[in-house]
Order: sequence, then C-alpha cells, then structure tokens
Amino acid sequence: MPQLRFLLDTNVAIPMEPTSPGDIGVNAMDAAALHQACTRAGISLFLHPASQADLARDCDEARRRYRQGLFAKYAELQDAPVISDTTKRLLGDPPQGSNDWVDHNLIEAAARSCAHFLITEDLGIHRKARRLGLTNIVSIKAALEVVHRLFDRETDPPPAVEHAFVYNLDHHDPIFDSFREDYKDFDVWLGKCSSEHRKAWVIKRDGKLAGVAIYKREDGSEINERVPVLKLCSFKVADEFRGKGYGELLMRSAYDFAWENNLKWIYLTAFEEKQPYLLAFLEDLGFDRLEEKKGGNELIYTKPVGRHGELPDLPDPAEYLWRYGPFAFKREAAKPYLVPIKPEFHRVLFPDAEREADLFPGELYFGNVLRKAYLCNTNLRKIVPGDLLFFYQSEGTADVQVVGAVEQVYVSADPGEIAGYVGKRTVYTFAQIEELAAKEVLVLLFMTIKVKGATLPLEAMRHRGVVKTHPQTIQSLPKEHLPWLLTQLSL
Repeated sequence: MPQLRFLLDTNVAIPMEPTSPGDIGVNAMDAAALHQACTRAGISLFLHPASQADLARDCDEARRRYRQGLFAKYAELQDAPVISDTTKRLLGDPPQGSNDWVDHNLIEAAARSCAHFLITEDLGIHRKARRLGLTNIVSIKAALEVVHRLFDRETDPPPAVEHAFVYNLDHHDPIFDSFREDYKDFDVWLGKCSSEHRKAWVIKRDGKLAGVAIYKREDGSEINERVPVLKLCSFKVADEFRGKGYGELLMRSAYDFAWENNLKWIYLTAFEEKQPYLLAFLEDLGFDRLEEKKGGNELIYTKPVGRHGELPDLPDPAEYLWRYGPFAFKREAAKPYLVPIKPEFHRVLFPDAEREADLFPGELYFGNVLRKAYLCNTNLRKIVPGDLLFFYQSEGTADVQVVGAVEQVYVSADPGEIAGYVGKRTVYTFAQIEELAAKEVLVLLFMTIKVKGATLPLEAMRHRGVVKTHPQTIQSLPKEHLPWLLTQLSL
C-alpha cells in the first residue's frame, strides 16, 4: 500500500513533543492521538527545513536545543521547493526567515504535493490555502478524521463482544485446544499474532473465552490480489456455549468492520470433516464455498462486501439478501413497512440499539442473532421477501432506528408450527405464541440490516407525509418515500 506523507507545522510538532507544562495546551491530546494514529497506519511525518527558522527565534536557548533534539526524530523534507513566483504574486514576498516566509514555504510544499497533507493550526495558513484553492492543508482534528477515514476504524462491537489484542488473551484457554490439534505450529502462529499486535473479537463468560475471532486486514490475499479483504484467521465458539447466537455476534463484528473500512470480501478457512458446525453456520449466512482447497483438505469460504450496485444481480430478492446481506438488499423490489414494537420487545430483540442497556449483554441469545422473527395478528398479507421493515418504538422515544429485510413470510394459527418457523429467532415464549395463535399469526423472518446509528423520529415522518398518525399496527408506507427513509437512516 502506498505510504502517506504528512508535513507538520511546528505548532503541531511542539504539542506532539512537549518540553514543559506550557506546551501541553488544548491541542496536546489531539496531537498525541494523531501521532499514535499515524504510527499505527504507517504514515510518514516530515518537517520542512524552513521550520528551523521558527525554532531559531526561541530566546530560551535550552528549550530551543531540547526541541531541536526532539524534532530530529522526524525526517526532513528533502530538496524542498523554493517559493514560486505564482505564490509570491498571490501571497506576497516576505523577508527570508520571517514567520510569513516560513508559512509560504510550507504552503508551497503542499501545493507541489511534497506531502499528501500539511497539518497546521495556523489559521492564517488556512486562509492563504483557500486563496490558492488548496484542499490538502488541514488542522490536527481534521487530520485525525482523515486517518480514520482512510484506515481501519474501530467499530463498536455488538453487546457482549469485546475488542482485545491477541497478546492480552489467555493463550492456554480451552477454546484454543482444538486449534492445536489441527495445526501443529499453532502456538508459534499465536505468538506471531501477538508480536504483530493483531486484534480479536472475543466473548467472555464465566472467566473463559466463550467465542473468539482473530482477524487481519489483507491488501492482496489468496482469494483476491487486487482488493482489500478481511480475513478471519480463527473463528470459534466454545462447545459449551453453542446455541446462544455467539457465532452471529462475532460475525456481526466482522460485518461492521468490513463495511466501515470498505473491505471487499470476508473470508476464512475450515476443515470439511472436522468442522461441520462451522461449515453449516457459514453456508446459512450466505458464505460461498470455493472449489479450490488448501493443504490438509481445508476449504475457503467467502462473502462479498459491496454497496448497492456493486454486486452481481440476482433476480430473487430473498437469495440476493442471503448472498449479499446484511451489506446489500434489492432496493428496486423492496416495499417499506412500518412495524410498531413495544419497548419491552424492542429491548430484548435489539439490545444493541438501546441507549442505556439494562440487560446483561448477550444473555438473551435471540438478541444476538442477525436473523430474527417478528410475530403479529395483523390482517395485512401483502408483505413478501425482500420488503423492508422499519421498526418503530411505539412508546418512549417514538422513533425508528432498526431496519430489517424480509427473508420469509408465513401465516399460521398453529402454535407448534409457528414455533418451528421462528426457532431461535424469536423473543416470544411459547406461551405468548399460544396466546397470539388464538387468531392467525403473521410470521416475518427477517435479517437486521441496520441496528445502530441514525434514528428517524415519527414527527419527521409525519412532517414529510410518510405517515399521518401514530401507527397501532403494521402498515405499508408509500414506496416513493423509500429513498428518503433510507437516506435519513444512513442506508
């Protein structure tokens, strides 16, 4: 990957390298965070040779020498361009060694693309940059945002999932025993993951690892040499914790990370004979099994990550969602429906959407899974696979935050049959299903495609003309409003 280069003004380098309490101002924490982020991302930091003039004006000789020593760790921009006639004409021609002369040298370097960005807190430089039409001169905070946008952003994992460095994991935890059976050099590999500061998503229960997924980003991989991908190097739920949806919790973390960082594929490997549960889990989530095998009868499973319009078309909306969801769904075929849901059901069905979680996160496994169920006694029978469900909290916040895409639709008055449909997806007890089944029940199996982030208040929908009043039951929404709904919810 090409390496980025940042050119630092001294008003950025000084808070990065404070020599006294007086240097620790309002920008110190942001400067430290920027330095750390650049180091993590492999961004090169440079100082302009003209900046030595800034240091030379310091009347405190001891401080000046100390700073010069600290700044020696940064590379100096080689063969820095002289200030051009164009810059002189537009900005003036100040005396050599003056503040403006230093500023104009920095601006010239940015204009000539000697660095991808010039980082400065000098508002005067920013004003001059605008006069020249330059867009690569940014503040410390803006530079931090640039790094976060261009490189791996830390996404908030779902409830019960923690982000951890591999070196902080207990390498003797029983969850790793099966890996040692399958890979004779597993401990060597685990040590390598630690030394490379790789990270993992983990679920801890009763002092042990209930689930773990060690991952890494690859720019060029065994499945695609041209695009960035996410490899799940190890993925396992401990046997005693199966059936709680922990696998989907870990996979949701991977989905969020891949989506936020614009990675084009997620992939992992598995043994066909030794890991039948994992293979079934992957295929149920729409992962594609590649024909080619690695050494030792190991298979590769892949899932594409793409925005709307980036993926090959599939005519069936349900198949499209299964293969590409939760990243993509067939917008052209989708019809929107507003689904009122009481807070107590919203809380357990979508625990990670709660503003203040008051449940043990991850305890109610139906709140962990990607694919869930909604049951109601509505007479509405128009919903089909591929349609979108906008879940409206009917009390309290009175807004929409969660969106699901319909996978399957059933109608039944048989409690046992309904229980068979919903399986592990539902928040309802069998007693509640029996109560609902006094009349015909509409069963909607859906995939959650949005849980966190932007919310859409009911009042905004009323003002837009999407709805007229507080909905009491599930209702269809005008399809012409679907683009607006998706935009408001950052979809």
